[in-house]
Amino acid sequence: MVVATMRMRARKGEEAALARELCELAQRVRELEPDCLLYRAARSQHDERLFIVLEHYRDADALAAHANSEHYRDAVTALLERLEERPEISLFDAIDACT
Repeated sequence: MVVATMRMRARKGEEAALARELCELAQRVRELEPDCLLYRAARSQHDERLFIVLEHYRDADALAAHANSEHYRDAVTALLERLEERPEISLFDAIDACT
């Protein structure tokens, strides 16, 4: 399993719009990507401009399919316009003993 995180900071005044777009993207991912096991956006309790997305994919091919999907590419264009800076994306391997 591949785990990805995407940490991002909204531009001031764009917090609600970013949250809405992240929710819409999460819904499309859950509907269209059966090999995405988890796609969840969250907002910091301490900084209303800080967001994170937690993603679990069956394997590297599923992650690649996500990154190359039309719905993701379309969403990224809109998301980037709402961010203060480029998102920080990190990839991890799940620890099987913990699953």
